[in-house]
Amino acid sequence: MEISSLLTTGVNYQTSKTTTTENNSKVNESTECSEAEKLDAFKKEIWSEINQMPYNRQMNLSIQITDKAFERMIKEPAFKKEILSVLREDACASNKSMASTTLTWIDENGYQGYSYNGGGEEAFDTHSNNKNTFYSKKAVKKKDSTKEWEERALERAYQQKMLDKEYLEGLMNKQLESQRTQIAKLYEQNISFLEGDSSVQ
Repeated sequence: MEISSLLTTGVNYQTSKTTTTENNSKVNESTECSEAEKLDAFKKEIWSEINQMPYNRQMNLSIQITDKAFERMIKEPAFKKEILSVLREDACASNKSMASTTLTWIDENGYQGYSYNGGGEEAFDTHSNNKNTFYSKKAVKKKDSTKEWEERALERAYQQKMLDKEYLEGLMNKQLESQRTQIAKLYEQNISFLEGDSSVQ
């Protein structure tokens, strides 16, 4: 059984394929080549659509699609529409899910999918053990995600500190101005009082 192949890790893409054909004549060869080219072009179109789906980048994702499933999608547009619809739903649900690993198998009979919440790494590795026969998006390592989150938290804390500093400086300036105004009034009152005392004598 031939399985479509596209390997994705982060943003580096690599495409490979496994095909075996035996031809009896040159006419057969050109016909099969043309069919194979159509199938390859169709696969690229489907993988491109899947790659644009909004999967959660924090989770492990493995999608395997057999050649027979691709052939059925070519022959039956309703099957193609159904499979892409299910994959879009999976992509949207992955952003709300607590699952850390999603495994998807699509053959001519349809879709099978499994999600694991923690501990799914072994299942992911088993499902994805042949790097030439699956589409996979590995999760961003937790350490990298944690570091990114900490950097954002530090940036937010710094910005809040600067806002607080600005606010306190403004408040302090207002208080100093208020005190200067009060001192100036008291000084004028004292001067008027003293001038009033000297005129009495």
